[in-house]
Amino acid sequence: MFLYSFKKHHPTWKYPFKIYHRDDLSKQSMQQLQVVYPNLMFEFIAEPKFNGKDAHYMCLLPFKEYDYDQVIFLDCDMLCLGPIDDILNVKTGFSACLDYEIKFPNQGIIHSVPYLLRPLSYFNTGVFSVRKPLLNPQTYQRLVKKIDSNIQSKRKKLWDQDIINETFRFEKKSILPFTLNARKNLFKSYFNPKENGVKIIHYTGGAKPWYVPDSGFLPLDGKYSRYKPLHNLWHDERQSFIKQYGFDPMQDFIKLYQKESD
Repeated sequence: MFLYSFKKHHPTWKYPFKIYHRDDLSKQSMQQLQVVYPNLMFEFIAEPKFNGKDAHYMCLLPFKEYDYDQVIFLDCDMLCLGPIDDILNVKTGFSACLDYEIKFPNQGIIHSVPYLLRPLSYFNTGVFSVRKPLLNPQTYQRLVKKIDSNIQSKRKKLWDQDIINETFRFEKKSILPFTLNARKNLFKSYFNPKENGVKIIHYTGGAKPWYVPDSGFLPLDGKYSRYKPLHNLWHDERQSFIKQYGFDPMQDFIKLYQKESD
């Protein structure tokens, strides 16, 4: 659904689009994705450290795209509500939105974080940009080595977001406006994201719009019910897709989890 919503707001987007996947993307799903975005590229990640139930390291992979001047990482549990072209204007090697429960900055990119404040800037890596000179083999190996250390540890405590934040703790960074990665928990008191300049909603946490029984995701019960208006935006997009293309893009996913729960 994210790819469909992204294309609606970026009809002339001319940049390559790649999906990293493991054994969780069927051939049918790939074909359906290419209906939406014909020039989509897929890269199968077979390396063991990026696979398995506890291998939460996929967002380190953009750092190995050395042939590009800039790479933008976009998580899949999101919905695009507007153009994100501003992210192309970042000046430093790494940029992302803060992972705090504050809507800051409201607009514009903070291109320079003072050195003494850099350790306090913890980022959410659902959306980020990385530019040269950070796109190089040395940087990628620094990140991957931390995976090895984490695997060897008795208590796995560093996932990809933690690894990126720790590695670039003192590096020059840019802060993106929260509207480019508005995490779901920023909407505890609901306001219409479309009317407040939000470009991307990030469905963080265990309750996802594509919840089906036994899927491992949480239903919108109890404290999660406050997110129902945000989830409804996702379901509206799903119905729009079905109307336009004549098939349900989530059917393959739902069948997978129903089969596993039988």
